[in-house]
Amino acid sequence: MSDFLVIELSGDGTAIVRAGLASKSGQWLGEVSPAKLSEAAADQVVAILPGTGISCWRLALPDMPAAKQLKILPGLMEDRLANAVGDRHYAILQRRAGDDAIVAVVDAALMEAALATLRAAGLDPAAIVPDFGLIDSAETAIVLTGPDGLVRARLADGTGFTLEAELAATVLGDASDAARQSLDVAGWQSLLAQAGIVDANLRQGRYAGRTDMMAALLWFRRAGILSVMAMAAWAGLVALEARDFEKRADIVQADAEALFRASFPDIRRIANLPAQTRQEIAKLRQQSGGEFLKLSQILFQQIEGMEDVLLEGLRFDNADGDLAATLSFASFADGEAFKRQLTDLGVRISEGGSRQEGNRVITDLVIRSAS
Repeated sequence: MSDFLVIELSGDGTAIVRAGLASKSGQWLGEVSPAKLSEAAADQVVAILPGTGISCWRLALPDMPAAKQLKILPGLMEDRLANAVGDRHYAILQRRAGDDAIVAVVDAALMEAALATLRAAGLDPAAIVPDFGLIDSAETAIVLTGPDGLVRARLADGTGFTLEAELAATVLGDASDAARQSLDVAGWQSLLAQAGIVDANLRQGRYAGRTDMMAALLWFRRAGILSVMAMAAWAGLVALEARDFEKRADIVQADAEALFRASFPDIRRIANLPAQTRQEIAKLRQQSGGEFLKLSQILFQQIEGMEDVLLEGLRFDNADGDLAATLSFASFADGEAFKRQLTDLGVRISEGGSRQEGNRVITDLVIRSAS
């Protein structure tokens, strides 16, 4: 059984142009007729989608789990895309040094068409790779012209594209002639054979591949064997976790004290944080009729209801009944949506200004009861 069945799709994703078998080492083993795909024996299916409908970008992503990075990509890319209309799919093709990543943007309709074509042929691909992603990144641009006349380019910054020859010449300008190559059918097949070993998969987020249950069962059986060895290290792991929990508790305590000082700056010394917090809340109830609790409850409920909103600071003016908050958003649009939701809940908002700090938008708000 071969390692990979490689499927080359048309530019609109509605047809299979070429199919072939490739080894795990990246060697082309031979073509397969599209009419006989069901007879091809391979461990995995990898589809190649022409990059004519895919744009590629290099940008810095905030340090957070990959699932959250995919969710904030539409906001980060909003100002970079010329046409903001339409349903788009975003995928992280490659992670580079530091926070840098190579991100692909493709119309959701193209992804739907590609998957529908493959499933109609009885195939569920483990990966869908843009054709320019088959080219390894290098210090200089690499430009390959395939037998179909399309130009695939991988630039020095890791981004890439696929264009007609005339347009590619305009985009590339004076790129080194040494980096330009024309591929015959055999050369193109050799490039397609790399599909199974490159890390440039568009199947992420809502289009992520389905879980292989047999592979999961295999790992479960192996885990049962390894559990015997794990018992020997159990005592040491418990000790390490206890130490880690102590460090986390110290961090939480420090964050709680910082929030307490920001909320009650008149308190100079913190001796018993829970008791002092209860005491100050009781004072606020007596002095302000519960205004602080009312406003803070509204604010915290809205923060919990929106992803990627962070509270940076909080201060209550007992004399005026105002609650001042410093908030961090992924984009200006998120900040505006947050303010609209607060207004709908019947509170008045005064904005002290917004500013961009790295990939975040910091906004100062003052909220008060409408009455």
